[in-house]
Amino acid sequence: MNLLILGATGPTGRHVVNRAIAAGDTVTVLARRPEALADLADQVNVGPETPPRTRTSRRP
Repeated sequence: MNLLILGATGPTGRHVVNRAIAAGDTVTVLARRPEALADLADQVNVGPETPPRTRTSRRP
């Protein structure tokens, strides 16, 4: 199965990533801190780095 996991560097996300890898799934992750996944670099696909959210304008 192909999976996209958001929040992969948090405790729950890391658990989900590890379970998916153990199940033989193809895992792609999006993370604000992709360096936190360096130990899994050969087992997951890391999507493009996402910039931190900034508030540029207020809603009316």
